[in-house]
Amino acid sequence: MRKGTLFSLPLAITVACGISAFGQASNTTNDNVASLSSASDRQRQAITDSVMENRRNIADSLIGDLESPDMDVRFYACAMLGDLRYSDATPALAKIITLEDSKVFSRTYFRLPLWGTYPAEDALIRIGNDSLGPLEENLATSDDPQVQKLSLDALQQVERDPDVARAELRRAIAHEPNAAKKHHLVIALSKIGHQKLKLG
Repeated sequence: MRKGTLFSLPLAITVACGISAFGQASNTTNDNVASLSSASDRQRQAITDSVMENRRNIADSLIGDLESPDMDVRFYACAMLGDLRYSDATPALAKIITLEDSKVFSRTYFRLPLWGTYPAEDALIRIGNDSLGPLEENLATSDDPQVQKLSLDALQQVERDPDVARAELRRAIAHEPNAAKKHHLVIALSKIGHQKLKLG
């Protein structure tokens, strides 16, 4: 493992901004939660809506960061969206599934990488079942071997069981009216169990 600093300067700035945003949201959330015990049903619903709105605002900002010219910012945004399990981010993450951090092992915390070699793929896996649709769209439309490989790997890691992954792809094939997309999905189905699965 190569030695290196924990964060680059641009990433440190982004992390600081992210922590600030989460801190502000957390303060609001804590104030709201403290009021729950004495709140009416309508007030409780308003508090819940406020908490969810704070989460959406942060996550939507991170989705915008996926297109940043600064690669460190893009890596960080992937990691944070995965932590938030934000399902609305899955189409954007699937589009950049081949995003690669070739220096991932120089960005460590207690000798553990801050994210995987493919941060967008990792985020999709962490989000879980809500990633299946965008991953299947990648498998149905992309001719890029790397997109195919990473999308199939992510789908199998989400499902965990190869039989369940096969059933999911068979369902997608059965509901796909486009012949070309269906052909791509059939090819992907044939690779389940043959492509090495990374368990993480």
